[in-house]
Amino acid sequence: MGIQALPGQCVRSCAQDLAVPFQEIQESLPQILSEAAQAAGGSIAISLVVDIPKQGDKVPLSELQKRQISIEGIDKDEEGFASIESLAKKNIIIGPEKDLAFWNWDLKEIQISYSSYGDHEEFEKIDYQILNILFEMYNACHTKKFLALRSLNKENYVRAFEKVEWETVWRTASSLETMAKVGRFDPGLNIFKCLYQDEELNYLYQQLNGHSFDIARQYDRLCPSIFNRAYRGTWATPFNETNKVDQIVRDHLVKILNGHLWAIHYDNHSELKKEMAIVQEGVKGKEKWAELVMKNLVFFQKKYQSYVQREKPRVVVHILTLSEPKSLLASLLGN
Repeated sequence: MGIQALPGQCVRSCAQDLAVPFQEIQESLPQILSEAAQAAGGSIAISLVVDIPKQGDKVPLSELQKRQISIEGIDKDEEGFASIESLAKKNIIIGPEKDLAFWNWDLKEIQISYSSYGDHEEFEKIDYQILNILFEMYNACHTKKFLALRSLNKENYVRAFEKVEWETVWRTASSLETMAKVGRFDPGLNIFKCLYQDEELNYLYQQLNGHSFDIARQYDRLCPSIFNRAYRGTWATPFNETNKVDQIVRDHLVKILNGHLWAIHYDNHSELKKEMAIVQEGVKGKEKWAELVMKNLVFFQKKYQSYVQREKPRVVVHILTLSEPKSLLASLLGN
């Protein structure tokens, strides 16, 4: 059965399938548990979210077994079904896996989706569970900051929310390094180290991969109003999620920035060069989407150069170089 913490402890309950990663964090970083509980205003639950077919208020336990999710201690009927309520008591939530991990500040509950680790090899699963639980633990530490954001308008809410999560990323990355040093985490899986170390660059990146737009939709649910304008982001050209050309532009930009991050952190420029070659061919063919991609890359390059001049990072990789035709860049800048 799941871990049931004694009253007054920082974590009141935990799904059995998340017990091992929880214990690894508890033994390695006990201070994070107390910090999270204090910030949240009470003890925290750690639950597993799994999306399986429902039949009324019941689900077949065979679907959990297919996913190698423990059903120990769960009551079932003669047909092998368990009630959703009984599963909830074991910290198993039946529902859509909308996020890989989520901090529910209202319920004081960390929710980890099965999809965040279910497709990985057995020896990697615990590491990915640790990564997601720890990330949401740090989000829990920022509960008061998140709640204070509700007074902002949508654009400021999204930017501020991304800033808090950017802080969470780097606290998590540092803690994972600490766990790796004592053999409790595979350092090669510390994906948070491979993001932009600049707040503004990270914000632009999160807009492309859809994270910022998800936050904007969350704002609409929290603060419904007919006066809420659609979120369009802060790139050189605003993005409309229903516009096909805008979606093509975003898709190419995120691939380029993924290649950029790969080049910075792993000294592998192949994906960046491949994606840039595709865009440059599109520009030669006077494709509208390619021209918009290049215009946004010029915008991003200026932001990146400003970061380089200010922070002087050890590794510098420019997306656009002096080899780009000056006439093309000038036209895209409107000069």
